[in-house]
Amino acid sequence: MEYKHIKIYNLSNHPEYLPTVAKRYRKVFFKDQVDNMYNTIYCIQHACHKKKIPQTLIVLYKDIPIGTAAIRNCDIAYRQDLSPRLANLFVLPKYRKLGIGTMLQNEVLKKVKKLWYKKIYLYTKIEWYYEKTGRQFKELIPVDKKEFERLYVHTL
Repeated sequence: MEYKHIKIYNLSNHPEYLPTVAKRYRKVFFKDQVDNMYNTIYCIQHACHKKKIPQTLIVLYKDIPIGTAAIRNCDIAYRQDLSPRLANLFVLPKYRKLGIGTMLQNEVLKKVKKLWYKKIYLYTKIEWYYEKTGRQFKELIPVDKKEFERLYVHTL
């Protein structure tokens, strides 16, 4: 893979990839939470700001969308202090273990820092990946009636 062909953009600059991103979000993240493709596209369109949160980033390799990441406000009603947060980090399996996820995270950190935030959070079920990329585990947080996720914080 030639890294010079990897580019990260705000999805708002490349709306032609919105349907592709929406299909992946439905499969990987939304599952049954959003009832149809139109609503999925609508949700993502309104999460594509350039100079405020929420933002959605896309990674292109030779004009092929291979990954995404988002900067969101916290969506846990009782933990609004966990904003902003890294969300929807995804790299196609064929392109994993090449540092693209780390590139996306670093781009998110740059954008959050430009918005004058001092910290960024993320919560996930994944245990090993974020420790490996330098994120600090803080605690387990309840996200549903019987579900807990790992909360990480990164100070900028």
